Order: sequence, then structure tokens, then C-alpha cells
Amino acid sequence: MPDYDPKVIHRSSQRLYFSAKITKVLYPATGILLGAGVGFGLFKLAGAVLGGASFGYVGKRLGELKALELESQAQTAICFTRIEEHTRASATTNQPADVPTTV
Repeated sequence: MPDYDPKVIHRSSQRLYFSAKITKVLYPATGILLGAGVGFGLFKLAGAVLGGASFGYVGKRLGELKALELESQAQTAICFTRIEEHTRASATTNQPADVPTTV
């Protein structure tokens, strides 16, 4: 089994954030182009405008959902690295980790 390397997880998280940013741009752009093409083929100029706007909106919403998924994966990976760091720190000092107490 490979050794734990938090740098790999952080690089992966950075890539996920970058992919999320790109997704927020590419999905609407693809929707606009696709909608304009379909609309123009059916109704000429007015169809291109309406098709581009409606497909662009749908692409924007889908892009936001996909970006949220990617960002959540990045946050989960970062959270796991923090848990690992705190667990290792408490294991090396032979003390239990700081656990909040409830009253």
C-alpha cells in the first residue's frame, strides 16, 4: 500500500476546483451554441436567439450543479487530510485527540 502523502490530495483538490471553474463556463457556452444551432435550423434568427438563451440557461444550471459536485469532492478530500493530520498528531503524543464535550 502506498504511503500517505497529503500533497497528492491537495493537488487533486486543486484540479477539482479548476475543473469546477471550467465547468461553470463550458456548460453554458455549449448550451448556447447547441441551442442556437437547433433554433436556427428550425426558426432562423429568432429561433437561434431563443434557443441559445434557453439552452444557455439550462447549461448554466447544469454547470452549477456539476461544479458544486466537484467542489464538494475537493472539500471532502481536504477534510480527510485534516482528519489524518490531527489523528497522526494525537497518535505521536500518545494523548487522545481534542474531542468537544457536550454538557
